[in-house]
Amino acid sequence: MLKDFKLLKGYVFAGNYFHDINRTLPIAFSIWNYKPNTNAKLLDLDFEFIDKNGENRKIQFKKKPLLEDGWRYRDGNRYVKHKTKGAIGVPRCMYFSEPSPKIFGEDAKEGSGAELSPDSVKTDKFELKVPNVPSELVYGLWSVSVGMGAFRTSLSNPMHPIYIRDAYVHLPDFDRKEPLEIMAYSALHALIYNYADDKIGFLGTNKVFRFGNERITNGVEYLFDLCKNSPVYNGYELHEVFEQIKQSKVDVTECRRRMKDEVSKRLHKIGYWDYVPIP
Repeated sequence: MLKDFKLLKGYVFAGNYFHDINRTLPIAFSIWNYKPNTNAKLLDLDFEFIDKNGENRKIQFKKKPLLEDGWRYRDGNRYVKHKTKGAIGVPRCMYFSEPSPKIFGEDAKEGSGAELSPDSVKTDKFELKVPNVPSELVYGLWSVSVGMGAFRTSLSNPMHPIYIRDAYVHLPDFDRKEPLEIMAYSALHALIYNYADDKIGFLGTNKVFRFGNERITNGVEYLFDLCKNSPVYNGYELHEVFEQIKQSKVDVTECRRRMKDEVSKRLHKIGYWDYVPIP
């Protein structure tokens, strides 16, 4: 189509502009001119998005590193050379609309997700180059940071614009602090709510902090230290909320709600939603 047609105008509307259509679904219209040998480029196309509040913004396509390109979702023991019983992992998150709960758990079942192991990362694809944070931790934290159900958002209130609902999940530029803060918020959220209670949390009578194995724990501690002054809720900073969780004094409902807001602000700040990512 791009070879012989020229895009004149493209629109994406929120579903609430139409009758009998789910308001969280995007509805797209495009107008084309038949023009042989146009040879248009996908990256040159842009669409006008009209959200449910009537505000407009321009949306384009962009080649971005995709989460699925560097993350091996577990297929039985195929990718895991040294299987650890009870290893922590995260569910599959290839598309933003995948409804699996974005939460850490144990013993990822075949085809359900990936465990936090160096074997789960395709190091030949591209280097993340996030200092002091293991690549499998980066992929794991990003898998629970975006998409349906991230930070326990409801399916009717997903943490992404509707136009990117069925797009691939992509990775940001980790040279900025905001993505590191997002990962720190994700790890903090896992301390409050996870399916790996004997692997993540403050364990034993001495309340020793643990996040999976020692390698992963060190990476999370680095993120917490780097982002210790990041705001969380009610004027409390990350290092203060960490202690509240340790002492079981955190306001869980308010903490979750405000962390979601902080993550949303940072995703918009880094322009995470400005493009529809393509392979």
